[in-house]
Amino acid sequence: MPEVTADASDAERLTKAIAKLPKRLTADLDKAVKDAANDLARETRAVLRSAGRRRRKGAAKPSAPGAAPAVQTGLLARSVHVRKGRRRRDDINWRIATVFYGRFLEVGANRGAGGGKLLPRPWATIARRKQAPRYVERVAEALGRVLEEVSA
Repeated sequence: MPEVTADASDAERLTKAIAKLPKRLTADLDKAVKDAANDLARETRAVLRSAGRRRRKGAAKPSAPGAAPAVQTGLLARSVHVRKGRRRRDDINWRIATVFYGRFLEVGANRGAGGGKLLPRPWATIARRKQAPRYVERVAEALGRVLEEVSA
């Protein structure tokens, strides 16, 4: 087993670095997650707008189930925004919010007493899949910066 030597000044520096770690780590990770959420919001808007307008003789033509929803008014894409979630202790929580019916388009819904079913048009899932690698990169970079700073 290798021998490790340290003096009091090393221990003191380490203790100070560890004391700073939670605040610094939280701040860097919070920024990384917020930036990733903004990237996801931009990607989500792009996915929604790429579906294009579909019209047939004055009436909107619905998109195929499984595809992003067709643009009718553009409200869903315009409503996508990032906001701070509820904070519990040291949680880092940013949310992508939109109009209420966005969830129904994403996962599908029953149409109630009139019968029928709205099949899913997964616009958010498409954007999340595209942005997942970048999210991991951002968080790893933030962790790397914090660890470099603490070890210096």
